Amino acid sequence: MFCLIFTGIGISYWRKMLLTHSIVMVNFCIFVFIIMLGFANPDTAHAVLGDLIFRPAYLAEPARWPTMLSQMYLHSGFFHILFNMVFLVLLGTPFEERIGSLKFGIVYFVSGLGAVLVFSAFNWMSAGGVVGASGAVFGIMGGFAALYPRQKVIMPIPIGIIWIIRPVPVYLAAVIFGCIETFYMLINRMDNIAHTAHLGGLICGVAAALIAKRYIQDVSVERKIKIEGLEVLATNDSLKSIYKKIVESDEPDLRRAWLEHFLSKAACPGCGKVLDCKKTTAIKCESCDWKLD
Repeated sequence: MFCLIFTGIGISYWRKMLLTHSIVMVNFCIFVFIIMLGFANPDTAHAVLGDLIFRPAYLAEPARWPTMLSQMYLHSGFFHILFNMVFLVLLGTPFEERIGSLKFGIVYFVSGLGAVLVFSAFNWMSAGGVVGASGAVFGIMGGFAALYPRQKVIMPIPIGIIWIIRPVPVYLAAVIFGCIETFYMLINRMDNIAHTAHLGGLICGVAAALIAKRYIQDVSVERKIKIEGLEVLATNDSLKSIYKKIVESDEPDLRRAWLEHFLSKAACPGCGKVLDCKKTTAIKCESCDWKLD
């Protein structure tokens, strides 16, 4: 399982895919694998799940600490994974495009780990386990709201027993869901949902995003280049659209994110091969020695 998790992260880097989409892909792959294993050998599937879920008592057993990561890729049912992945795509895609994959990954995984630690603090004597990406997804919501509060995102919003889907400022979504989770936690609602983990993830996401924005620099986006010079690489409609967003963006983080996206798709004007821009601050082609002036 851990090989699949790290393979997904590697694919995101080497295939130039958003980490958000890589995480969604790996989650569904693991979910399908567990379902198939359950049909083939229920006892083995039960044993595998027992080894990968997280329990608060595992904090006293260092050998079990990896379950704090593995539980983020396990889900209790179809609707559990569906809701988590839908929210992750709706929130994670625009957030990652703004801050870049490195900072996004920090916020996501720190939030997921923070969520289980908060859950453990409130359920130290509990024998029950916790699974799901919910804490990490709440962390993305919190981090997004902390850095870009008025950015609108399409979100399912609960109004009583009805859910409506509409664009809302991300801070409003964070406040609504944060209040709901706080209320459920205070009344100790018994519904097999880790509300303390959700709230813990939300708070950790805010803290991680603020720290990452201030102290973490993604070296790959710190390029001393003239934006106008990139126009020669905008050879199709998709690249022209991205280039326009780079030029029009007045926010440094957003411009850097669009720049990375542009360079991940750009091809050498000389030989047509994809440019390798991750290993050097220069924009050049390793095949024909073409270089952007």
